[in-house]
Order: sequence, then C-alpha cells, then structure tokens
Amino acid sequence: MAWEAQLSPITDDDIQMRTDRYADDQVTVCWVSSRDRVPWLCTVPAIAVAPVSQPADAERWKVM
Repeated sequence: MAWEAQLSPITDDDIQMRTDRYADDQVTVCWVSSRDRVPWLCTVPAIAVAPVSQPADAERWKVM
C-alpha cells in the first residue's frame, strides 16, 4: 500500500492516471491532502487531514 501526500495542486485526470499506474503495479494507493478543497477527493481513494493544534505543530495530525 502506498500513502501519497499530495501537497501541490493536481488535476483530476493527472491523479487518476497516477492512481491507475499504481493499480497496474498491483499497489493500492490512498491520497492524502491537507488542503481545504481538492476536486479529486471523491474521485480516487483519499483522505483529508488537519493539524490537531496550531499548524506549527506539524508532527501531530488527525484524520477527518
């Protein structure tokens, strides 16, 4: 299984193509984003994350 932190903008088509490449290699992928809105969040396996406290506390995250 691969966990991909997608930090920069990416199109729906590009993330689907990358997800398909993982599948071709028999690797399950879950995309992770901390951005408020990502258009692909419901189109590929993905989760949104947010810091538990202040953003400076980057080592602590929770899944929403």
